[in-house]
Amino acid sequence: MKAYCNTWPGRRWVLLVAVATMGLLLSFRGASGQALSAPVSRDPSIVPVSYDVFLDMSPEETWHQIDELEYWAIPLAPPAHYYESVDASTATILRSSLHARIRNHRVFPYTHSSKPGESNHHVDTWDIIALADAHPEAPQSVLDIYMNATFARQLSGPPGGFKYDREHSWPKSLGFPTNATSNPAYSDCHHLFAAYSSYNGSRSNKPYGEESPAAEVRKPTVENLRRGGAHGAEEDTANYSFATIWQTWIGRRGDVARALMYLDVRYESSPDQRETEADLQLTDDPSQITTVDAASVGGSAFMGLKSVLLKWNDDDPVDDLERRRNSVVYLFQGNRNPFVDHPEWINVVYGIDSPAAVVSVEPWINELHYDNAGEDANEFVEIAGPAGLDLSGWQLIGYNGNGGKVYDAIALRGSIPDQEHGFGVLAFDFPRLQNGPADGLALIDPSHRLVELLSYEGRFTATDGLADGGESMDIEIEETAATPVGQALQRRGQGNHRGAFTWDGPSPASRGAPNAGQSFP
Repeated sequence: MKAYCNTWPGRRWVLLVAVATMGLLLSFRGASGQALSAPVSRDPSIVPVSYDVFLDMSPEETWHQIDELEYWAIPLAPPAHYYESVDASTATILRSSLHARIRNHRVFPYTHSSKPGESNHHVDTWDIIALADAHPEAPQSVLDIYMNATFARQLSGPPGGFKYDREHSWPKSLGFPTNATSNPAYSDCHHLFAAYSSYNGSRSNKPYGEESPAAEVRKPTVENLRRGGAHGAEEDTANYSFATIWQTWIGRRGDVARALMYLDVRYESSPDQRETEADLQLTDDPSQITTVDAASVGGSAFMGLKSVLLKWNDDDPVDDLERRRNSVVYLFQGNRNPFVDHPEWINVVYGIDSPAAVVSVEPWINELHYDNAGEDANEFVEIAGPAGLDLSGWQLIGYNGNGGKVYDAIALRGSIPDQEHGFGVLAFDFPRLQNGPADGLALIDPSHRLVELLSYEGRFTATDGLADGGESMDIEIEETAATPVGQALQRRGQGNHRGAFTWDGPSPASRGAPNAGQSFP
């Protein structure tokens, strides 16, 4: 084993470990020497930057900015307004509104001859994958999806040796064989992953599926980030390359499942779809999964197996590694994988859960009052949601926009009453609500998940507490020292989820009742 240094024009030096003929590989073990399967979580000591840092940057400037930042400085949550147009009232409407939100992303070259640091640099998919699949503990190296190995960063495909390729999780031969700007699925980085070239070749264009594990088709992982490796349940910590299917190991099978679900929704037949874009569909029928020639591009194409992918979504939930990857790709393409940000939407889109099941865990901040003429009086926050939802264990956390720190919190209690068509509101005193600028409120569920982060008089990024890393959504209305006592800021409109309403006011407070101009159909 030998160590050597490799560098890049204008970049810092990186120590890489060469392991015999297998090239560059780092391995991590738990104290017992046994591979662990814990999800990867962000370092809470690293303060994430705001998406505003990247405003008006070229893709090349964005590449260098991400490369200069600490790994966990990339925000994990989507920008505040990103999903405001999404409507989850029915499965059909949810799918179509997600498609409308994520379609027509910025398309990058699959391969460009230039490299970072060169005067003619143009970002390509090698560049994006180098950042999106960077190793959390060695960010100038790359973590691959199938072997779980660490590789020296590549910004092109070197011949031979221990290297990674760009894995099309939806094989290009099964829907988009032509590399062209008019055929964006070919270079869509939400489904391109760094993959050990040998395993990438073994997988070929096989659909994802499951069979009984067999030693002769086993493709092992290595231990890395305290998961993977030869210890523990082999059927879980290895991939399997069967004759007609590929079975991904448990630590990343959810990643490929959600990538294919993204493609299924992003590339579907609609009036706004390019004629050269395939209508990609998930299926459980292997006979539908066939190669597509260049002349047939633009028609329907299939991949699967859908039921297995839905199972894998449950087997391997979203972790912070996947959330960071989603944000890095977003910073280039301008669109996100909604099933990474909102995995609860998966079962609705694919008909497993009703929309009501999703809405039932997603109450929202519906009304608030924080400032008025004279001494502040009767400050409160109102929560709206489905009738019968028990708010025990939920929290409202006050955030100071100057630094993004927690300044106060209240525990919620009680069940939401049925005031109109199965929905209602509950109001809570919050006597220390700060008056801005850019202060805000986080709504946190009993599992400590951030459900909503609102701000008034500006935006901020939370830097501690349960909303750490979240970007606030500015409601863009405010109260002042001249606001009459008894008024509040309110959501108005018609619907049964937060995205159906818009903020308005100040108006007469309707504490404990639906707002004027608001109805729950």
